[in-house]
Amino acid sequence: MKILFIHGFVEDHSIFNEVRISIAQGEQIAIDLEKVLADWHDAPEDLDVQKMAVYLIQKYEITSQDCVIGHSMGGWIASYMKEESGCKAILLASLTDQKKLITPLTNPTLIKYLIKFGIFQSSMMESFLKKGYKFPESKQLYDGLID
Repeated sequence: MKILFIHGFVEDHSIFNEVRISIAQGEQIAIDLEKVLADWHDAPEDLDVQKMAVYLIQKYEITSQDCVIGHSMGGWIASYMKEESGCKAILLASLTDQKKLITPLTNPTLIKYLIKFGIFQSSMMESFLKKGYKFPESKQLYDGLID
């Protein structure tokens, strides 16, 4: 049995380090979505979560005997992987009701262009995100992930 770990947005595979220590069985695969996307040379321009799920199923040969553990956005991907392959899925803090999100940006088209033109990756945005983070127990981890 394979256990695939999928991190959330603004995270990397290290978010699962403590969890992975406590799991003694199965082949553990902690993926790095940034690397997976960089290596996916024929990724479709209209990439969405379902296409990503199918790609990960094929890439890692996920079957109904396997388990996918996803955090936040990774849980969203994991839910589609379960739908497509019949694997088990564990969703951690995932599938938020969009109406509950507190965000100044709600227009998907505007968000798309801000991403496309690199605004979200700017040093100004990084500073803004770091300054606004209010949880001291995970601030160091958060800042490192933002970097």
